[in-house]
Amino acid sequence: MGYLRFFPVSHSLFRDPEFIALRQKHPDWMGYVWLDMLAWADRTGGTLKGDITEICLTLARDVPKMYPRRAAHQIEIALRYMEDVGWIHITSRAIEIVNYAKYHRTRNPISHRPERETVALLTNLTNLTNLKNKEETSSLVQTPKKAPLTRHQKIPLEGAWPSVKSLVEMYNKQTPDECVAVREISEARKEKIRKYLTQFPTVNFWEEVMGQIRASRFLRGLQNQNGHSAFTADLDWLLSKGKDGTENCVKVHDGRYHD
Repeated sequence: MGYLRFFPVSHSLFRDPEFIALRQKHPDWMGYVWLDMLAWADRTGGTLKGDITEICLTLARDVPKMYPRRAAHQIEIALRYMEDVGWIHITSRAIEIVNYAKYHRTRNPISHRPERETVALLTNLTNLTNLKNKEETSSLVQTPKKAPLTRHQKIPLEGAWPSVKSLVEMYNKQTPDECVAVREISEARKEKIRKYLTQFPTVNFWEEVMGQIRASRFLRGLQNQNGHSAFTADLDWLLSKGKDGTENCVKVHDGRYHD
């Protein structure tokens, strides 16, 4: 019979703004996934070993009443959100919990007092409110220039979907680094993108396609299949049909190339 292991977390975890935001933006059970990540990190010093696909499948095994692959897809979306807001750092071999020390504190009679933690939390919230008010005031004076989107920035899709630009931005952001980024949008590409957006106009459809690419080692060019040389999916391939006459994006969406 094994011994039960416990790990320390912040007493105000369930009142923490980050924890609340995670459960509001994503499925409520994602809070338990975050606790699972902290328990895992307790054994490894704040770093979860493995690539993101392996880590998501491992965490998905403890999600009740949900198929592991479906849960893993939802978890990966949440992890990308955590990376965007700076909670974690994702590499090809591990996930580092940036704010691990915040949740994993040892008891210290001098520095670790609940009242100090509450004061720090209220101070942070006050600073965030003041910063927001300052930004709103400055926006009335001048309109800041928009920085160019990088591959891993959050895409502002509100009011822009569906469009050629919004789909290209989604592809560049949500596909893994192995997939070639789109840098030029020719007239031929525009025509194909408009045609496919007319047939498949919803954001959820394309987000599922990008998620399936991230979950497929074959589509990422990391393994051979059926004796063929390594293949890497790109946008032009998604917007074309296979030998069976079915659109490649539909086959990817349905999980045909899932590991």
